[in-house]
Amino acid sequence: MKKLGVFLVITLIIGIIYVNIRAIEEPRSKKMLVQQTLYAITTEDSQIQVPLYINQKTVLTEKDAIESIYIHSQDESLKLKVSAFNIQLGGKKAYLNESYQTYFYQLTLPKLEMDLYMKAAQMTITLKNEDRYTVSIGRLSIFHVVQDQNIDILSQFGSNETIDYRLSSVTLDIQTIEPITIKAIFYTVNQFIEVNQTITNRQEVTLMIPNDVFLYKETALKIQYEMDGITYEKTFNVFRYFDRITRTLDDEHINRVYVID
Repeated sequence: MKKLGVFLVITLIIGIIYVNIRAIEEPRSKKMLVQQTLYAITTEDSQIQVPLYINQKTVLTEKDAIESIYIHSQDESLKLKVSAFNIQLGGKKAYLNESYQTYFYQLTLPKLEMDLYMKAAQMTITLKNEDRYTVSIGRLSIFHVVQDQNIDILSQFGSNETIDYRLSSVTLDIQTIEPITIKAIFYTVNQFIEVNQTITNRQEVTLMIPNDVFLYKETALKIQYEMDGITYEKTFNVFRYFDRITRTLDDEHINRVYVID
């Protein structure tokens, strides 16, 4: 009888320990993490890819459960309805002792005929059951494409030495047909770097990108230049300057975490 009592006590203790371990392992709530990103594209770049990191299974990752997706400004004065989308499964990342699964939302944007700039861009996902989820994704800049034969970029490379999640400088190998003076280079519709550099045939131009709190590893560009007293512009499609390979999401400055219970 005494042995039976000891056995029951040991079993009870093991059960309590198991329950406590499971309670520690199980996240208390469903969470979605979004890293604030600078999306700088042209009207020829029809898609953007928005990674969402989610710590538990949720209907938000089921394409058939989603009614619509919008990209919009904070006050919704600017709004783009995503015309098509796919959700691609990525790898797992760690953040604050929790595991997050990566889901890449590949969004096809409508064709625009003008520049568009959202300083604080948000994404709203509406489910077929009418539940809505809105998250901040960063900044969205779309250049209207301007073609020009007078100038071209032969090669380019960038550096992320200052902060590993964002471009700190870009170097462009520029070739021209005739002598020109580059006045400015825009890396978003509303952000530019003054250059005032004359190129007679071929020359490198280096841009120092001001610090900002965004993940920023690829960008479109617009070069504004002067030739024979006339100002011209030319846009260049998205170029990826570096990739980040990391198993963690420890970039506190660019993380936004949402509870999605």
